[in-house]
This record gives sequence, C-alpha cells and structure tokens, in this order.
Amino acid sequence: MLKPVLLFALPLITVSAALSLLISPWAAQMGAQYAKRLEARDDVSRVTPGVFGETSSRERVFFVESVSGDATAVQNVFLSSTHQGRRGVSLSRSGHTETAPNGDRFIVLEQGRRYDGVPGDEQYRVTEFDRYAARIESRESGAPALNHKTLSTLALIANPTSLHLGELIWRIGIPLSSLVLVLLAIPMSFVNPRAGRSVNLLFALFTYVVYSNLLSISQARVALGKLDFAIGWWVVHAAMIALLVVMFAQRMQLIRLRFAR
Repeated sequence: MLKPVLLFALPLITVSAALSLLISPWAAQMGAQYAKRLEARDDVSRVTPGVFGETSSRERVFFVESVSGDATAVQNVFLSSTHQGRRGVSLSRSGHTETAPNGDRFIVLEQGRRYDGVPGDEQYRVTEFDRYAARIESRESGAPALNHKTLSTLALIANPTSLHLGELIWRIGIPLSSLVLVLLAIPMSFVNPRAGRSVNLLFALFTYVVYSNLLSISQARVALGKLDFAIGWWVVHAAMIALLVVMFAQRMQLIRLRFAR
C-alpha cells in the first residue's frame, strides 16, 4: 500500500509545502499592503451612499444620500464634527470635489446650513452658506511593517530570532505532518469487522487534533525562547513517527496471525 498511497499523496504534499513556505507569506504580505492602502484613503474615497461613515481622524461623522457615477458629486449631505468641545452639524443639498492648480483637492458643499454649539447648552449659532470648501488631506500609504507572518522563509532563516524560528517550525511542520498523517492512514485503514469502521475514524480524528496541538505548542515554546529550535522542529514529528512504527508493527503482526491460521 505504500507505493500507491505515496504516488497519490506526494503531489499534494508538494503543493502544501509550496503554500506553507512560499505562497502563504507572500499572500500575507500582499494583504498587509492592501490594508495599508485602504487606511491611506482620503475621506472622499470612504463615502458610501446611504451609510454613515467616519473620517480617518475620527473627528467627523458623515452621511450622503447619493453619489454620482464618477464619485465627484453628492446629494443631501449630513456632517457632524466636534472641535474644542463644540459640536457642529452641517446640512447641505449638494456637494462636489474640486482640484486646485497646485494639485490640492477640496470638498465643496453648496446651499447648506451649519449649527454650532456646546452639547447641553440651548444657545446655538446657525450659519447659512451658499458655498463652503474644505481641503482634503491626503496621506502617503507607505510600506507596511513586516512581521513573522509576512516575512519570506529565507528572511526568517537569515534573522533567526525566537519569534522567527517559531514561525519557521510551523511552516516546516505543515508538509512534514502531511506526510506522516498520510502514512498513518495506511495502518488506520485496517478494519476489524467486529469493531466497525467508526472506531478507526474517531482515532484518526483524535490523532490529527493531538498532532496539530502538539505542533502549535512546540511553535509557541520556541517563539517564547523556552525550547531550543534544534529540538522543537523534530520532536513532535518523531513522536508521531514512533506511533506510526508501532501501528505498522501491530498490523503486520495481525496479518501474519491471519495467514498462520
């Protein structure tokens, strides 16, 4: 059974090794860059019609009823802001964006009214305006900070800190555990007619859960500096290989007894 099982499983194990060692850290890095670009969006880019939104500085809450197709004009704008303890609420029928000759962008509100005052105070100042412009602050997205999840495998090896070595144990452990689990499936596939198939299925599930948890514990202890990497990367796999040898020996013994009878 070893040859057909390995012929089927080795391509899948190779794919899992590529995902763990190469593709997963690259995907995590791309995800961090995308999240960084989303954080760097200006406030106009955050506008969603029919939904209350918040500016990046968390000082203003806005609501827009509708947005034009090119996202340059809006209708029925509500804006609430707080500055130096005073609450301001602006209402405008329409608004649009403008770009100055020097490249600065402005949001322009038209035909609106603003209420200013201190919460709890009955005295408010009401201001009506035909046109009100505010500069849109733009921010550089920059490169996201790299961590042990986004660093490449070669970078983890080049900078062997405890945290990096812990991550390396997990990346190496995925393809190794896949190979061991595939081999464990061979003796576990032996079915005793008196016991039924559910016993082996439950034992296989229990083995996987224990294997995964032991691998996570080994990773955590290496990351915390409580276990040497030279021991942590193989000790869990060695224990499961020992179980594999015992199960193979047991199944072979049962086969010999069956043939002897």
